[in-house]
Amino acid sequence: MRHGVIAILVGVLAAWTQPAPGEAAAQPAAAPQPPPPATQPAPGPARSAPRPNLNIPSGAHVAVIPITGEISGFTPTSVERRVNRALDGGASIIVFELDTPGGEINSAMAVSKYIKTIPVPTIAWVNNDAYSAGAQIASASDLIVMSPASAIGDAAPISMLGELAPTERAKVLSPWLAEFRDNARANDYDFALFHAMCVLGIEVYQIEHRDTGEVRFVNQADYRVMVEGEPMGEVISASSALSPEKVAAASVDVATDADVGRWKLVRQVHDGKTLLTADQSRAHELSLSRGEVVDLNDLASVTGAAAVVRVHLTWSEHIAWFFTNMWVRAILIILVLVCGYIEFQAPGVSGAGIVAGLAFVALIGAPYILGLAEIWHIILLLIGLALVLVEVFTAATAGVLAAVGALLMFIGLVLSVIPTGGGPAFGPISLPPSTQWLRLLVTSGATLAAVLVSFVGFYFVTQYFGRIPGLNRLILEDEPTAPLAAPAGPSETPGALRVGESGRALTSLHPTGQADFGGRTYDVVSAGSYIDSGAAVTVREVRGNRIVVDRA
Repeated sequence: MRHGVIAILVGVLAAWTQPAPGEAAAQPAAAPQPPPPATQPAPGPARSAPRPNLNIPSGAHVAVIPITGEISGFTPTSVERRVNRALDGGASIIVFELDTPGGEINSAMAVSKYIKTIPVPTIAWVNNDAYSAGAQIASASDLIVMSPASAIGDAAPISMLGELAPTERAKVLSPWLAEFRDNARANDYDFALFHAMCVLGIEVYQIEHRDTGEVRFVNQADYRVMVEGEPMGEVISASSALSPEKVAAASVDVATDADVGRWKLVRQVHDGKTLLTADQSRAHELSLSRGEVVDLNDLASVTGAAAVVRVHLTWSEHIAWFFTNMWVRAILIILVLVCGYIEFQAPGVSGAGIVAGLAFVALIGAPYILGLAEIWHIILLLIGLALVLVEVFTAATAGVLAAVGALLMFIGLVLSVIPTGGGPAFGPISLPPSTQWLRLLVTSGATLAAVLVSFVGFYFVTQYFGRIPGLNRLILEDEPTAPLAAPAGPSETPGALRVGESGRALTSLHPTGQADFGGRTYDVVSAGSYIDSGAAVTVREVRGNRIVVDRA
């Protein structure tokens, strides 16, 4: 079988005659092995025409681009970046190593369209699974090979919000199937196989031309024309009378008038009761896979490569990917709000303020690095933050500016992780309505939950600030702290404050600052209203080292 792979790799597709200039992107994974002579027939059934010639020169530089996990809005940007790095390093073959359960439809279509623009030969290596979106990405490559115990297929669009209505399903299926069809024609696959992966009810038959011996895989409508000899007009007319849900499964796809009755049945390969999924052996029989590749050394051997290297995500992309996880973002939002609140409770540069700042940078920077956030999302966040700060420091609009700013920040945070555009090579990415609403719902819910948890944090900080173990260590003090305030009632501690004592604000209280009581300076917090510097104040509450004052 491996020699069959070599025959295909070396003998099929003459458009590629020269390797890309430059040197390999890394050291070889294995010593170069000259490929055996391409004299053995390619595996699988005979085709009406040979595949376009891949003509891979011996000593090629192979770059392996892993695509693992769920296909998301980040995948197209990640793939394009790594392919560009590989091409800049002199790669003459791009191999997409697939191990994915599927993912977002439009992200997969964006990757599929991009693969067809790559100026060097491409190979899809299914290692271990290429389900759903992964199957479409595989179909876009010039060639598919598979590892042992791998699988491809099961590509029907689904919605996490429930069953798609017939019209919405048709709207999603139309571009999805059109992309599969284009890939099948470009790479000489039978579209019926991909159709059966996406739609229930597609029966697949292997048929053979009575005169030429050409073998095809066709659906039931083509079978009726090509094998049973029914006139095309009658089959098309019968299909038009079916319900919209069944038309796709009974439409003539490849048959022409010249094919009527000219073919014979070899076997039925799929009954349409399930979605087509094929392991590596069955995919080889269906002429989807052109052979077996076990590991990088095997890949180097069958391609005769001088160097094989995996092109992974950069460290910054790994970190950014982690910080765009929904639950990680929720934790970051809590840190921004709670630590920011602590900073206002304790004037001056503090550890809490530093944590809040770093968390905010991660919130807006990670999606931007991954290509999910656009610049206007960041501008929206910064405008919202500015409005909140203006209200906090001036209390100019009785909370209106703060409310508007909080809303703008909420919108910016939610939209920054929902892809609305792609890289330059594959054009804009837009999610189908069901996926978009689901992403909006989940992201908005997680963000709102984080805000609510933060309000609980505000309460505990307000009530127990100074008594929470380790909290005082967050304050970076340049000089000794003022004496602690004592609760109301008699106290033997010199300089302790009591409820009702009067003093003067030394700084503006918005809400925290400093006040003078009898010649001694204390850190205080206003009861809620903004208090100007120099205003007379009265102690309203003393709890631990937290002193609440009000305008006298």
